[in-house]
Amino acid sequence: MSKTKGMQMAAEISYERAAQGMAGTGRRLGLGAWLEVFRTGALPGDPDPDGTAAGLVRRWHQHLAVAIDLPMERLAPGPDRLPELVTAWLDLARRTERVRAHVAAASGPRAFAEVERQRALLAVLLAEDLALMGAPAPRRSALDLLAELAELAALEDAAGRPLPRLRRSLLQTEESRASWVDRVCGWLHPTYAS
Repeated sequence: MSKTKGMQMAAEISYERAAQGMAGTGRRLGLGAWLEVFRTGALPGDPDPDGTAAGLVRRWHQHLAVAIDLPMERLAPGPDRLPELVTAWLDLARRTERVRAHVAAASGPRAFAEVERQRALLAVLLAEDLALMGAPAPRRSALDLLAELAELAALEDAAGRPLPRLRRSLLQTEESRASWVDRVCGWLHPTYAS
């Protein structure tokens, strides 16, 4: 038997053992957990709510990666791309209100750590755009923008619908993009190090 074939068989056996072990826990994993929380907003009897919440955070960011793929490929970083990324984030938040609410309720140390890890990754991406737009502290500015997005998502959750006027005030239109850049840089905290 070749070394590669032996390694492949060992990997299959390890995967099979892991799957059997997980099946014995009664824990809903992966897509099944996502679909149930997406549909019902809950996972009754979940033996590891924190671990499941961390997994849901990772899956949420996978959905975001798909949503921002096209703007990332077709637009250069900066004032053209940033509004597209913001819109994608808000649209995903609107579609996944139950998932976000479940994560907020079930989160423990692992889920909080995953939220922070994902937030830091997204902040790096947004900071690239903000730096090209002249933000004085791009990293701090990106974190502030993420906080603004979360606040707007919470307002849309409470309203039960998108709030186009508030989205427009956050994003601005093509013809007023320069004033949007000025406003974004104005509500950012330039005293923090980037």
